[in-house]
Amino acid sequence: MNPVIDALNTKRRLLSPWNSLVVGAALSLALLLGACGEADQTKAREAVSWMRMHKYDGQANPIWKITKLEIKDAENIVVEILVPNEQHVDAIRSKSLIRKAMIAKYACPPPTAAIWDIVKDDIQIRVDLHDHSVPLGSGICQPPKQ
Repeated sequence: MNPVIDALNTKRRLLSPWNSLVVGAALSLALLLGACGEADQTKAREAVSWMRMHKYDGQANPIWKITKLEIKDAENIVVEILVPNEQHVDAIRSKSLIRKAMIAKYACPPPTAAIWDIVKDDIQIRVDLHDHSVPLGSGICQPPKQ
């Protein structure tokens, strides 16, 4: 047997019209299924836009600074907060994870803010505190009770 002829015969079988049709159908189905999973991010974009316009001109409080507003997906927004005051950083680092989460919630929008009408219970807002390079803690903002 000649290995070159065997390779050519194998190549012809792999590229047959039937195999091409099956591979094409499988790729098309994979693309369609992948597109079905994407949720609409319109509400998340509206919420981030509101936060950019109303979130205290880039300040979570008089000292902490908002460094990033990020839409993770249609149901999750992350607000990154820089804690530049070294005394605050040391105090936060010394706390338990639960206390850190409670401290991070100080950067959440107040219960009266109009953003809660946008996000309702559909979108989660997470606040991540960090100093210049190290994460300090995270908290999930809770919508007001109705």
